[in-house]
Amino acid sequence: MAHRILDLTQSFTPGMFTWPGDPVFSIDAVPDSGGFHINTLRFSDHGGTHIGTAAHFDPTGADVARLRPEQLIVPGICLDVHEHCEKNPEYLLQIDDILAWENQFGVIPSHHVVLIATGWDRFWRSPQQYFGEQNQPTFPGIASETMGWLVQNRRVTGVGIDTAGIDGSAGRELAANRILLQENRYHLENLAHLTKLPPRAFKLYIGALPIPGATGSPCRVLAHWED
Repeated sequence: MAHRILDLTQSFTPGMFTWPGDPVFSIDAVPDSGGFHINTLRFSDHGGTHIGTAAHFDPTGADVARLRPEQLIVPGICLDVHEHCEKNPEYLLQIDDILAWENQFGVIPSHHVVLIATGWDRFWRSPQQYFGEQNQPTFPGIASETMGWLVQNRRVTGVGIDTAGIDGSAGRELAANRILLQENRYHLENLAHLTKLPPRAFKLYIGALPIPGATGSPCRVLAHWED
């Protein structure tokens, strides 16, 4: 069997997309650092490819430091809806999409991370295409009723997507995020290369930083499977 490893992380570079109002990413060399070469980094805890926890919406919710190791090495499945998103840039994942996937591959087991491949990561290097206009964003996401169904009926550990946010631009009230995080699950956003994943039978390795008080963390996300 061949082992496959796929990096699902966007590179952190100056000028990359950041949510409007968030700190932009920067990396600056520290002068006079005693002969060593070090840098100062500046970014949001929800910048770039990142994980978000319950504390993102509820100050009493779990922060990123409280994520257990078993939540960060976890099996995953991938639903590919990029064809829908090519026709409708504000497409929201529907329950019927999940049922169609399950009809082909079987019921989603509990305690998995569900990844939604929209193909939107191809716009990452063009923030205006990736997000849309600041006052009129345009990108795919997940319908709130679909998120509720995944949480209640499939007991997912988390949900990830290759766009700026799991709600999509049509999710004005951020309801999908709230439904997911209030159940102490997590989201992964700004992922990459999801359309290259197999539909099931892979494991995710999520390199989140254990920062007390942080509501999320930029992280490297890797997928591993065997052919």
